[in-house]
Amino acid sequence: MYTHTSLYNTVNMGQGTRRHSPNLDTVLMVERLVAKEHEFASRHQLWRALPKQVQYQTFKGILEYLEDSNKIMVDKKGSVTWIFTDNPKLENLHRVSKRLR
Repeated sequence: MYTHTSLYNTVNMGQGTRRHSPNLDTVLMVERLVAKEHEFASRHQLWRALPKQVQYQTFKGILEYLEDSNKIMVDKKGSVTWIFTDNPKLENLHRVSKRLR
């Protein structure tokens, strides 16, 4: 089953709801920090290490997006690990290799 994760957070505004999404700079800021450091012991530690303040609800939405796009992994204890492969040699090897099945 395919599930689509959106960066939109629904905010209840009394009479109606409003959708909020982080701007691209915020998403890239989180992504670059995790890619640079590779691992954080907890989500909270990553959140505190960000160079700019981000609301925690927005931060959780960004982590969910990065996890669904297979860039990070969050384990049961909450530690965040960068798993996205951005090695050009590995990408080339994958592209030219023969499929076994």
